[in-house]
Amino acid sequence: MADSDRIGVTADIKLDYLVEKRKSGRTSKQVVLTLSRDEWGNIVLILNRSKKVSYKLEDNITRLYTENLVQGKITIELTHPQMMIFISNAEKFSLIEFTKILKQIHEHPEECDGIELYKGEAQDEEEERQELAAVFGDEE
Repeated sequence: MADSDRIGVTADIKLDYLVEKRKSGRTSKQVVLTLSRDEWGNIVLILNRSKKVSYKLEDNITRLYTENLVQGKITIELTHPQMMIFISNAEKFSLIEFTKILKQIHEHPEECDGIELYKGEAQDEEEERQELAAVFGDEE
């Protein structure tokens, strides 16, 4: 798979399984999270921890919590499995690019075939702030 077929971010993560009596795992430090396509063309989130796991994202993101994005933190709530993925200590600009794609998948799952999984060119901080406000300004 070419580099243009995936985008990733390195961060600390914690998984909270919502149906198993709030079974919450320990925080895993500096995990590589990757958005990629599986063999059927579905966009998946791959977590490279001690054991590599992946989750299909199309029609599976219940909610994105992005209010702390500029601090390098977001939370992804999934339907199957019913869980929350807490992401923290991520590099801000990588997480912003990563979150833009997650937001596209969440809001327009029918358009996932057309989503390109790559990091755009770096912007200066003011351009990035303006784009953040435009993309995430109406988030909770």
